[in-house]
Amino acid sequence: HEHHMRIAPDSYTMPFEGYFELEMRSYLSDEGMTVLVCERDGEAAAYAALRVCDRESAGRLPLRILYIEHFAVAEEQRRCGLGTELFDAVRELAAEKQCGCIQLGAAAANTEALGFYQKQGMTPRTIKMEIKL
Repeated sequence: HEHHMRIAPDSYTMPFEGYFELEMRSYLSDEGMTVLVCERDGEAAAYAALRVCDRESAGRLPLRILYIEHFAVAEEQRRCGLGTELFDAVRELAAEKQCGCIQLGAAAANTEALGFYQKQGMTPRTIKMEIKL
């Protein structure tokens, strides 16, 4: 989260003490959520929180999506292949769940993450725009 605060200080702030533990507990207790964890030296070094979504709406073809709610790699573990290892596991899960695609949202300012996702084969699909008032 500190990374997001550095790249977009106008959008992120440090949440209350214990927020991240509470968030992880909510992921683990949510039956619709799958959490993948990569460990290094017995410690969690990366995780992905994932949800399968079935899109069925008028005027659109049905599609099963594996949506990445969160994808995080500890800063000291970046550029060591761990993110790719985790993303490969995400791909495997998507295939097991018979998903037609993997989707996620990322801040435009998070160029490091965007570059990583593009290296994994992801391409921009929808672009959100804003004007600050």
